[in-house]
Amino acid sequence: MKKSCVESIYFTNRVNNLLEERLAMDKDVQIAHNNNTLPPSYEYSKCGGDEVRHELSESQISSILVNKAWLFYFNNDALEQEYRNQYRRSAIKTLRFNGTLSSLLFIFIGALILKLIPADSVYDWILYDVSAFFVVSFFWGLVWLSAFERWFDGYASIGGIIAIATSVFVNNSIPLGDGTTLSYTALTYIVLFIYCFIGLRIQIAVFTGITGGILGVSLTYIFGADVKWAIFNGTFGIASILALFLAYGIDRQTRVNFLQSYLLHLNVKQSKNMLEASEAMVSKLDELSNRDALTGLANRRYLDEIILHEWHRALHNQYSLVVMMIDIDYFKAFNDTMGHLAGDDCLRKVASLISNVTHRRGEFSARYGGEEFILLYSNMDIMSVEIQAQKLYSDLADANIIYPTVECGRVTFSMGISVCIPSAEMSAVQLIQQADIALYKAKANGRNRYEVFKGSSYS
Repeated sequence: MKKSCVESIYFTNRVNNLLEERLAMDKDVQIAHNNNTLPPSYEYSKCGGDEVRHELSESQISSILVNKAWLFYFNNDALEQEYRNQYRRSAIKTLRFNGTLSSLLFIFIGALILKLIPADSVYDWILYDVSAFFVVSFFWGLVWLSAFERWFDGYASIGGIIAIATSVFVNNSIPLGDGTTLSYTALTYIVLFIYCFIGLRIQIAVFTGITGGILGVSLTYIFGADVKWAIFNGTFGIASILALFLAYGIDRQTRVNFLQSYLLHLNVKQSKNMLEASEAMVSKLDELSNRDALTGLANRRYLDEIILHEWHRALHNQYSLVVMMIDIDYFKAFNDTMGHLAGDDCLRKVASLISNVTHRRGEFSARYGGEEFILLYSNMDIMSVEIQAQKLYSDLADANIIYPTVECGRVTFSMGISVCIPSAEMSAVQLIQQADIALYKAKANGRNRYEVFKGSSYS
């Protein structure tokens, strides 16, 4: 048993050492995971609060990341869907902040334009640009409502189309005078904002930019004005091309970050599983190291820990401790007569009877060694002690473990009982020794009986 305990402790330490390097890498991430503080890019596996059921292996994700066999779309539909879910949530959070700053910027630019344009153009400019600003602001307000989250791409795109179309139309249809340059500058800002700062995926951003431009040009001709193509191409066209390259770089880097966060998630999950498995293994090893393999009761090493703990608790609270030491009568002869298998079976049956009378806190049973067992009770008076002892004898008689060579024809045991209220002048070891003395007295007085140590508090 001593060797088994040493091996168990060594193996437990070995398991913990093997995990230490791996868990050190994931410690901060695991804490963030438990506190729900991971960045949005890590939360790819949730959509509207629901877990996405698809999950790829680490090798699949690594292959996609290394080969980079994708442009605007992952070649795995499940992975692409998870990416879009994550990207949408991140974009909504980003737009709540960027939208506020951009609104202030465009209000400032609008105020400057208003000062520069001719007086007879002020009414038309306010009619179109200010109206469009409020319409776009309405769509921006939807990002604050979680109920509209799933339609983010749609309403953000519509808002962008309205902003571009209005700006193109106003720049070509209303005489802006000195405000023309600043107004076209505002158009380039709108294009850059839609491609790079709203959070639209690049495909939708391109659609928004082209559709807004076409709609703005169409409105210009519908209202009988001419498009200033040189200025339009030099501002809107070039800004769209530059913004497209920027958006592609952002999209590609975002996808790389997503794949890396996916791998991080898998590593954390694997480490968590390893940790849970190791904890279960350590718990099992700890339990095995504290249990007697044959009877399932606590072993002597664990008994020493428990009785010391209970002794200090009883000493602090000044209540009684009871030790019952049990020894199966003539067990060596039983083994010789009935065989070792029958002897083992006898020990298990007696152990079962003993364990059945220790259920509450402060009650403990253990195999002390060989055919000896110990029961530990706390805060029990002498009457309850004797009732418990008599119950054990009654249960043993009912079990009727056959022993043909003794007078009564069945297995019996002797018991020594020691009771005390712990004090500084006494120790737990002495309490066990007193129970042992009482046990030998029970044997000397004919066996199949119990004796209480005469120096006990209740003797």
